[in-house]
Amino acid sequence: MKKLAILIVLLLTLVASPVLAGTGDGLLEVGWEDHTSGEVVVVHFYNPLYGEEADTVRDALWETQELLPNGDSHFAVVRFPEVGRYHVRLSDGAEHVVYAVGTGSTFEAAVADLVRDLQSR
Repeated sequence: MKKLAILIVLLLTLVASPVLAGTGDGLLEVGWEDHTSGEVVVVHFYNPLYGEEADTVRDALWETQELLPNGDSHFAVVRFPEVGRYHVRLSDGAEHVVYAVGTGSTFEAAVADLVRDLQSR
């Protein structure tokens, strides 16, 4: 039984594994670590995301994880609900280099636009 547990732990560490960090207040970061390539990707959110917004961003980042820069990135959301506009941005946080930007009339449309921008680079 002990050998089986050790084998399972070793198998889990050999594949890229998503890590989701959050509190009861919302999703605060999403990250992946690939032990074979040495790539570590962590995306921190400037503000926690909740419910469907958290699911939308988690799914979008999961689909594009190989396009995300190695190391830490930051995800920002700016809402202008009074004019029906959303802006999302993925940057490095330290140098303020922006990797991708998305805008849309809904949050989902803005995230989809960010994914298209990220894929076009």
